[in-house]
Amino acid sequence: PVVPTGSNPLASYQANAPAATTKLAFSTNLESALAEAKKARRPVLVLFSGESQQATAFEELLGRPAVADVLKDFSLVRIDYRKNREVARKYAVTKFPYIVIINRHGFAEGHLLPSKSETAVRESLVSY
Repeated sequence: PVVPTGSNPLASYQANAPAATTKLAFSTNLESALAEAKKARRPVLVLFSGESQQATAFEELLGRPAVADVLKDFSLVRIDYRKNREVARKYAVTKFPYIVIINRHGFAEGHLLPSKSETAVRESLVSY
């Protein structure tokens, strides 16, 4: 169903949203995720998040089938932006939700701002 736009900050995320989403398995330990990624030879997607409607809506967008399918190639980490400002500063994160892609060697390769477009998020992630 289409949610009418207006004062609802979730409306643009929810418009035409598919009903089924995948519950993503995020770690909260960046160091162990980096170690796992190095062994598995894959990148780490770090989601800087927090308690907000926009962050919740963006996580739901990440769980949509077309995006979740791409995320299976990443080690996933969720970091609470407000509680981990030092880690956020290390990766030049100044707001949430925000994604940093870290290669298996521990270096940031990319930054992604949240998008309301499932296609835009998928295409950005495929490039890693």
